[in-house]
Amino acid sequence: MDSLIAAAAGFVLVQIFSKHSGIGVSPDSVTYLSAARHMVEGKGFISFENLPVNDFPIAYPFFLTILSFFTRLDPLQFAPVLNGILFGSLLYVSGGIMNGFRFYSGWYKRILLCCILFSPALQEVYSLLWSETLFLLLILLFIVSISNYLRQLTVRWLLISALICAFACLTRYAGVFLVLTGAGLVMFNPELPMRRRMIHCLIFGSLSSSLFLVNIIRNYMLTGLAMGMRPKNDTGILKIMEYFGGVPGDWLLIDRRPALAVLLTGLVLLVFSLAFLVTRRHKKSGYGFEYVIAVTGWMYCVFMLFTSTLTRYEQFTSRLLSPMFMPLLWS
Repeated sequence: MDSLIAAAAGFVLVQIFSKHSGIGVSPDSVTYLSAARHMVEGKGFISFENLPVNDFPIAYPFFLTILSFFTRLDPLQFAPVLNGILFGSLLYVSGGIMNGFRFYSGWYKRILLCCILFSPALQEVYSLLWSETLFLLLILLFIVSISNYLRQLTVRWLLISALICAFACLTRYAGVFLVLTGAGLVMFNPELPMRRRMIHCLIFGSLSSSLFLVNIIRNYMLTGLAMGMRPKNDTGILKIMEYFGGVPGDWLLIDRRPALAVLLTGLVLLVFSLAFLVTRRHKKSGYGFEYVIAVTGWMYCVFMLFTSTLTRYEQFTSRLLSPMFMPLLWS
């Protein structure tokens, strides 16, 4: 019941935020909108410049296209309701995950649901027309499905996990980290013999990356670029860690200082590492939510830090690191 109440509160909160000015729009939102509108008109996955979109994968604009087709409304018209439903779903699934924790506490669950509900990081995401609104929910669904696979070791849950992962990769390119996360969890699961682990890992890796590869091939054939213009990054690792650590510092309302930000980056990785080691030692939690959450959060942090040394992102923001917020809170 408390999960349902939190979900309803999340929906209402988004409606309050968007009551006067509607849903927020950023430059990325303009690309999503124009691509969705063009697909509704049958013109294909093209931007407002009438050029093929390759900076973003197709899933989120296509999601908006499907809803526009059935509702006969422009995405800006139904976006407040859509974001409210997605935020409510995020809270509801979060409550379900906490119900499965090894040490369950009703008050602990309610407090963390409130933290998620009133998180400025998530409120920002769900106040705008961003693909993260769908991406964050897919990450939680992946955590649920891969946890069920680790407990039951059935091909059904393996395929469900791979399907969710495939859609996540097609929603944001960063979804590739889920392919690595899932493959690692499958490959290093001692409950199965090595031969079966390798077969399951091959099945998962092939299916989870399939849609991503199709999107990449499409981009390259149309534009000559796999994922748009990705300039090389020449920023040092300490500076990258400073930018990264500044975001959790903002979440904690701490002034941005270079040394402190670098320290916070190390602390975030340490928290996930300790949570991974502690939960791995307990058989019940070692194949449950806590273990998977810790691995997922750690993998996302490492993925973002590593890829930012190769290609120049926008400076780390609350939006870019929002996928690690709930895993960090739980860990």
